[in-house]
Amino acid sequence: MGALADLEAELARGGGADPVRALPLAIAAWREVRADELANLVDALAARYPSPPPPRLRVHAWWVEHARTYDPGSVATLARTLWVRHDASDVTWATVRERWPRTPNPVVDVVGPPPDRIRYTVTEAPNWVDRLALLFAWPDDPRLGPMLTDFLLHADLRVLPHHERPLTELIAARLVALGDRRVVPRLTAYLRELPVASRVREQHRSVADRVVAELGGPARMSSDDAAVIARSLAAAPATARRADLDALWREIEDHPDDVAPRLVLADALTELGDPRGELIVLQCRPPPDGEPRPRQATRIQHLLRTEWDRWFGDLALVLTRTRSELRRGMLEVACIGQHATPPWAWDKIRGHRELATVHTVRAGHVAPAQFAAFVDGLPRFPRELEIDAPEVIDELARRRPRLPLERVAFAMTSSTTPHRRTWPPFVATFEHLAQLAPDLVGIELGAMWSARFGAQVVDLVPHLARMFPRLAQIRVSAKTLANLPDPGAIERLAALPLVELYDREGRLS
Repeated sequence: MGALADLEAELARGGGADPVRALPLAIAAWREVRADELANLVDALAARYPSPPPPRLRVHAWWVEHARTYDPGSVATLARTLWVRHDASDVTWATVRERWPRTPNPVVDVVGPPPDRIRYTVTEAPNWVDRLALLFAWPDDPRLGPMLTDFLLHADLRVLPHHERPLTELIAARLVALGDRRVVPRLTAYLRELPVASRVREQHRSVADRVVAELGGPARMSSDDAAVIARSLAAAPATARRADLDALWREIEDHPDDVAPRLVLADALTELGDPRGELIVLQCRPPPDGEPRPRQATRIQHLLRTEWDRWFGDLALVLTRTRSELRRGMLEVACIGQHATPPWAWDKIRGHRELATVHTVRAGHVAPAQFAAFVDGLPRFPRELEIDAPEVIDELARRRPRLPLERVAFAMTSSTTPHRRTWPPFVATFEHLAQLAPDLVGIELGAMWSARFGAQVVDLVPHLARMFPRLAQIRVSAKTLANLPDPGAIERLAALPLVELYDREGRLS
């Protein structure tokens, strides 16, 4: 009861506005009663806790450095970057074991001695093993539950074939010991979605079943503790405003193109100390008189660089930051697919509130079927798509008979489709697209990975106005046309109606 009372007193004094003071008290209170309400309060306070952004390079070294000593304020950032380069091998088995020369670590003990004394197929360790060992050294924290559940469901334990079962049992035991019942719905959904003849090892199913059985019962809490928790939550500004914020986000989803709801949300976020409010204002309103625009742009870039992972959470694992765009404070252009995007992230981001304002989707490192599934799952179908392979059109056609598209950018740049020597003619590809999206008003034929596509572009462009009656603009990258054998082809193409040629910087040629 001591930690609960301390938390109540701190929040009653306004301490909830200062997560640096309130977060450790909320974690201590959660350890006393393991209440879901307190776990959610920890999450809310952690979201406002100042923490350094992760680097772009040497991510694993940074992760290990910050995780070796448990710091409540760093957990949220570490959780957001848990799967960045998780399957890379930046360390060796010996290095992982040497981190624990005196203090025993259950994960390291399960993995065993370095490979010179046991036969391994490789000498390098995937980064997730190193990270899992560090998590097991932390004291109980409610944010550990979702992180360990990720390991249980998604880590490729098969890289340790002799230790897969003991590692699975180890993670399950720690989940049960944590007592965080918030992981139960996720485990239940995992069990429900597994096919009868699943390739997933049966031990995963049995272990997940056991965790659900252990944690699925009602919380045991005295009436006095429940009363203190209720008073604490009522005194916490972050929690008290959560319902208000959810309503404001829903208003933006209902009116995705309006600025007014965004500015209302900006005021609420600024009041709570969230710099997202500042970003919305900076992008929605011109700078005040005398304030130079370069200074405003510098501040916007700083906020995006330092807050990106916190704002987008799991969605940051899917978005390609350099080609995604926040406009008027919200994600409007989404470039999807990274080389390191874990497969489970695609399902987890469905319904993410940040996707409500997306009107343009670009292709990063993403397979055609996954690209089509993402686009089809958006709250509203985008107005503009970037298509990087003919297979994307095929996959979209399997999902919808008509696409309410206004613009398409097409460029053969996909690195996820199988290599082949021949491709469908561009004319046939766009005939298929015309059946799905006949109302296109703009087409862009971008720079492609091979100059040999230039001749196909020259053959295609004269037919586009016939295929798309409402077409008003055809933009063509001059780079794709650079090596045409007929030097007069470019001039004839540029003379056609609706056609604009542009260079690498996007300027008209």
